[in-house]
Amino acid sequence: GKGVRAMAEQGVLNVEWQAFNHSDYECGLFWLLVESPDVDIDAGNDGSTTGRHTGEVVRSTVLAMVEEDADGHPYFDAIDSANFGRIADDDVVTHFAEVKAPARKCNAA
Repeated sequence: GKGVRAMAEQGVLNVEWQAFNHSDYECGLFWLLVESPDVDIDAGNDGSTTGRHTGEVVRSTVLAMVEEDADGHPYFDAIDSANFGRIADDDVVTHFAEVKAPARKCNAA
């Protein structure tokens, strides 16, 4: 694999990725690095679709709120799944990064 850094830089720049600990985490807004099983979807003759796992893993960055459920487990609420990714039930969050506004020059007089 290309490694987390190369993968992450495609979507999000200037963030420091840290491994996500599912038993010790902070709630709030974070960039998440998500691994999803790759699925091949085939359409049958009757129009139905069947998906099968290819064994590959697809990595993506998702902007999401990290919250805690009633059992004390983290759950993830994608902010804008159309633009910033979504998290499916069988996805695995592997890394997180703080959301930082890009540095810019202040309005100089």
